[in-house]
Parts: sequence; structure tokens; C-alpha cells
Amino acid sequence: CARTSRRTLREVPVSENQLIDELRQRFSAQELVRLEPCIRAQREPSDPLQRPGFLYLPFLESTSCHRVPDSQWVRDLQRSFDTIHAECKRVVAAEGFRPYSGPGDDPCFWDGRWDAYYLLHTKRVSPRAAIDCPTTVRCLQAVPRLDEYAFFSRLAPAARIRPHCGPWNCRVTFHLGIEVPPGSWLRVGSETRRWRSGGLLAFDDSYEHEVRNDGDSTRIVLVFTTWHPDLADAEIEALRLIDALSPIPGREEHTTEVLERGHA
Repeated sequence: CARTSRRTLREVPVSENQLIDELRQRFSAQELVRLEPCIRAQREPSDPLQRPGFLYLPFLESTSCHRVPDSQWVRDLQRSFDTIHAECKRVVAAEGFRPYSGPGDDPCFWDGRWDAYYLLHTKRVSPRAAIDCPTTVRCLQAVPRLDEYAFFSRLAPAARIRPHCGPWNCRVTFHLGIEVPPGSWLRVGSETRRWRSGGLLAFDDSYEHEVRNDGDSTRIVLVFTTWHPDLADAEIEALRLIDALSPIPGREEHTTEVLERGHA
């Protein structure tokens, strides 16, 4: 579970035509053939539980819960689980977690105690995390098409992250179970999933999702995101540019805080 977005394409600092002109200066017509129509005429998803607030790309395969790929990076991550777990426990012992927060005046969408320890943000490694969690960082850097951030997410007993939707459907969010008490669960769209220690879940956070910890101990998962597998490399770079031209207020300050201190 990660941050929401308070942007829409109609609220960005540049006009639709300016945005497309900027893209055309850097990418070929063929590279933009699928993206440009989505910017010019935004469509709505057919599933009412999928509500991306920023941009919807209808040409991507749409499913609330993705299959975890049978890939080498997945096997390496799971083989390293004992070390990742130990690194996380050291962060807990050193009181490295801090209350989760979003950039600027991002609204609070949770109840109870939700803490985070950031390892990467905007593809940059937190210097503190490089020392505290070298194996975790190394495994994350080996993930193909890793997107913006990765962090340990800690949810206290009786805490909940209320139903919300991510900004666009171009990412896949992964959760690696670290410490998973009975009674903790994740709902994505109409599907309810439960973590297991060392196991991965993959989902599209543009679908409405929520998290609850109804157990009697703390739930910890490693959260990271990748770009959707249906996207071409040039489309990913174009989406990065769209994101850069559509800044969330306070994001740079938030990123600096995360990288310097390892938490938000």
C-alpha cells in the first residue's frame, strides 16, 4: 500500500497540447502511438473498483491481482529472505521506523499506527538503508523495471489503511511478507489476499485497495513497485517525463527527507 495522488492531467502546470509537444520532441510517433490518445481523450475503466486518479492506459492488461513472475530476481529475493528479515529486525531494534506520511499536504488515509522505513525513493538509495540493509537494497536493485520507491511497511495491531486507489494503472505493486500475524489481510478490488512470511503478492494499486491488521502483533511487509510488463521501454520513459511535468506539491522536499533519514 502506498501513497495516493492528488493530481489529474487536467490540473498539471502545462496544457494538454504543451505536454504532447514536449513528448513529441523526445519520442517518435511510433513510440507515442498508444500513449498520445490516452492523454487527449481519457477513458474510464470498466471496473468501478478501478479508479486511477491521474492517468488510465486502457491498452494495458487489467487485473486487480497479478501473477508473481517466474523470474530469477524473484527466486533471488526469496532465497535472501532470512537475511532481509534479519536486516529488518535490526532496523526495528534500532527504532529506525518513523510514522508514514506523504508529500506536502497529502491527506491521511489510515487509522492507527502505520510506520515506514524507506530503502529507495525516486530510484535513489537511502544512504542509511545502504548501511542498515545492504542485502535488501541489492536484491531490490536487481529487480527489472523497478519504479519509484521501496520501503518496509509496519502496521500496528488494530490499525487499518482505508480504501483508496493509486494514481495510474501503469505499475505493479509487490509485497514481500516479513512478519505476518494471523488476522492481517489485504483487499484489492473484490479479492482478499493474505501474506505469508517470505511470500510475494503482486497487484495493481489503481484498483481500490485496503489493509487491516486484526491480529495481535505487528505486520511488516516490504513494498516495492515495478512498471507494468506490457509497457515498452520508450513508453516508460515517456511516463517518467509526464510525471516530472506534473509535480505533486512538496514531493521534492519529501524525497529529500526520505533519502536523508530513511523515513517519511
